[in-house]
Amino acid sequence: MKLRVTGKRVEWEGACLDLRLGVLDAIRLGDRILVVHDYMAYPRHRPAPNLVAYTTSGELLWTAESLTESSATDAYVGFLSEDPLWVGNFDGFRCRIDPQTGRLLESEFTK
Repeated sequence: MKLRVTGKRVEWEGACLDLRLGVLDAIRLGDRILVVHDYMAYPRHRPAPNLVAYTTSGELLWTAESLTESSATDAYVGFLSEDPLWVGNFDGFRCRIDPQTGRLLESEFTK
């Protein structure tokens, strides 16, 4: 379920999370909120660990694996589908992520 995003706030069904970083996209999967934080808030010249899962009360559950360990433009940009969970990557990949663990399951180059 797509959620309403305004700056650093994510809202759903009468509840919200106020996060410390800006949010590009957010969805709710069961009891967790998955957020793609704004990759521009991360240090440059290395991958941005910007796909994060939280509980509905704001507790950090996991940070998704990056596609690479060295690309300066490796960052997630938005959700493509929820089941299975596919997320777009700045480098032109779509990445399938395990929603329970944040593990990168597969990737496909799309450019």
